[in-house]
Amino acid sequence: MGCGASAQNGSGGQKPAPATQAAQPAPVAAEKTVKPAAPPTPAAAPAKPEKEELAGKVKYVGDIGAAVMGLEDKKALHTLFIAYIPPGQPKQFSFVYFQNALQKMFVLTLTDEEFEALKAKCNVTFGWNAIFKSIASELQRSKAKVNVADGAATAEIVMTTVKEKTTQLLKVVMPDVGTLTAKANHDNVIIPLTMLLQKRRQASEEREKETKASLMQVKVLVNDANMLKHKATIARILPLIVPLREESARHAKASAELTSKVASLDRKIKQLTRGKGQNYLDAMYEHGGPQPYQHLLQADEHFPKETSMATCQTCGYLSTAFPRGARDGISIEELIKPPSDPALKELYAKAPADMISPLLQVFKRLDSWDMSVFELERATNNNALFYVTYAMLYKLDLVRHFNIDDTVLRTFLQGVQAGYHPNPYHSATHAADVSQINYFIMVKCGLSEKLAMSKEELLAGIIAGSIHDYDHPGFNNSFHTRTNAYLSTLYNDKSILENHHLACIFEMLRQPKYNILSKLTDDQRREVRDTMCEMVLSTDMGNHGKIFQAFRKRLGDRPDWTVRGGPTNREDARLALSMSIKMADISNSGRPNHLYLEWAKNIAQEFYKQGDAEASLCLSISPFMDRSKDKQEFPKGQISFMNFIVVPMFECLSEFLPPLEVALKCCTENKEYWQHLEM
Repeated sequence: MGCGASAQNGSGGQKPAPATQAAQPAPVAAEKTVKPAAPPTPAAAPAKPEKEELAGKVKYVGDIGAAVMGLEDKKALHTLFIAYIPPGQPKQFSFVYFQNALQKMFVLTLTDEEFEALKAKCNVTFGWNAIFKSIASELQRSKAKVNVADGAATAEIVMTTVKEKTTQLLKVVMPDVGTLTAKANHDNVIIPLTMLLQKRRQASEEREKETKASLMQVKVLVNDANMLKHKATIARILPLIVPLREESARHAKASAELTSKVASLDRKIKQLTRGKGQNYLDAMYEHGGPQPYQHLLQADEHFPKETSMATCQTCGYLSTAFPRGARDGISIEELIKPPSDPALKELYAKAPADMISPLLQVFKRLDSWDMSVFELERATNNNALFYVTYAMLYKLDLVRHFNIDDTVLRTFLQGVQAGYHPNPYHSATHAADVSQINYFIMVKCGLSEKLAMSKEELLAGIIAGSIHDYDHPGFNNSFHTRTNAYLSTLYNDKSILENHHLACIFEMLRQPKYNILSKLTDDQRREVRDTMCEMVLSTDMGNHGKIFQAFRKRLGDRPDWTVRGGPTNREDARLALSMSIKMADISNSGRPNHLYLEWAKNIAQEFYKQGDAEASLCLSISPFMDRSKDKQEFPKGQISFMNFIVVPMFECLSEFLPPLEVALKCCTENKEYWQHLEM
């Protein structure tokens, strides 16, 4: 039977073990098959001097009650391998292998002397402390291996010690006890498991631990009961929900089909009413200019109307008064004074008196952070975008430098302004505001000097601010994506509206009457176009984190932005220009409070219009766009936007361009306004 045979079996294993004898058919013998836990010493046996208990047996096995291992056995469920000291028999040690489902039990009980013989037979040289520690560890970690064959269970237990780098193997052969009896089960399974449980309870340091364990068990029972209850509820409700979902899906599909048919009929009706002309996009390619293209069924249709400025006397005055370079123009401070130059006097007299004076009063703040485009709209009869862009291009002498035809420039700016929808926020007024602040950052805050900007970059910066929201429908990129709008498909959900703004403008520039870049060389046009694209695409807030982190990293790399006194490299310049237009685009949060509140009111109106459309389409309403939560959510949304987007950007740009610190002061005042309302 190998090195695991009991000393009672002899060294050759020829004498049958008691367990083998118990396997005989006699029923009486079966009751005696289990080796008693404390066999009586024969009276005739000579007395032997008592030896001390094997070292480590009590420490590693007795003190824990029993070492028990559960084994995975598909054939015999609840299989246990147990090692323990029989109660009242400190000089003995028992190994038990128990298969509950198969009603099989294998038991080997050894005296200390027999265990020593087993150790020697298996060539185990480790000390007893290491042996019993290994037995307890292997069982508790379920590492021991047990195989059943030829009426015996052979356990292989790996012996280890911290002093030795090698391992040794102890093989324990447990004979079959024969027919399993209640007594055998009690003596060899129930008793060691009870000993283990008692020791564990005694090891508990505080009664409080038992209380917590009991409470946890109660919670588990309660949670299990609740789970069963909820499962029953789900099982009851699910059959009702599934048909409703299927019906909803059918209705949604039918609605989408009807919507598509309505849109198709609408296009056909418009074609019939307008003759056999091309569709809107084809017309845009062929004729250019702003087109009445309907982005979304939820958006109000916009029919652009270009107001002719060809004979505008006010433009004549501005184009003469502002230019610098070839001839000296007047300063902003001199702008509001009556002109002394005879040519300017004549032009001033020809300009409409009800426009020229209010216009110049507003333009005296052109180089300031607090210029009001709302006043400019009133002064120019809602032509603020046209006039502010026209004035800035002449003031920077870009018209003369690039030989831009004045009539073409006026036609282009008329078309740009006409292409803006009358949205509450994303309107031509917003474009005029962004244009002026972008100009302020580039020119008055020193960005152009810091970057040693080229004239092409300066021209691109001015035009980018004016066209950055061209043909905006009043619904954001997210709405286009969620409703699977045409533009979202066209641009693959990547900066949808920003790509559309640029595409429309550059299609317009294909037409000679709008092409302000016609006199530029190919290289100049490419530089202007690439810079404009970079700037406008950066206004997509979906790209904010990437652009902002790139700028902060560039600031930390080195303080100088020019290369050996020459121009900044193109990548750095466009990154800085992107930050400029991004700040201008959200600058209303850092403007004086009376301007900021006007913009806040406008953005709220546009938000709620989109929220209403989302609700009508059974979509979840976007954050801060729920009209019913106006008083609770809108102030919090504005404060959060300032804290997490505006202030970090303003702080970073103020470090780069110190004059922009004025924006931080205004932003703090605007936050305090909302915080005061919440109190």
